[in-house]
Amino acid sequence: MWICKDSMLLIHLYAGFLYPGISAEDLVSREDPDSPSSLNQLQTELAALLDTQEEFVDIFNVRDVPQNESTVDVFFSASGSPYYRPARLNGIVWTNRDQVE
Repeated sequence: MWICKDSMLLIHLYAGFLYPGISAEDLVSREDPDSPSSLNQLQTELAALLDTQEEFVDIFNVRDVPQNESTVDVFFSASGSPYYRPARLNGIVWTNRDQVE
């Protein structure tokens, strides 16, 4: 999990989406210690979509959707200079949802 250096910005400048087909536990765990977790892969994909570096994508919360164990709520923020607005983050993820899923 990545820790944002300015957590007060995250209160207002974050986005979220539903990630189907996986549980929160499966998203953060690794079957092989030498391979990246699904969470790491998601961070890489989001960075590519947002045209920023991986270290500037902060995935700060993942949780199972109560009514659907195989879907995860993912909350994240991303920065270039400065942090990207939620409307931009949500729009890019929505437009590219097939790539994210």
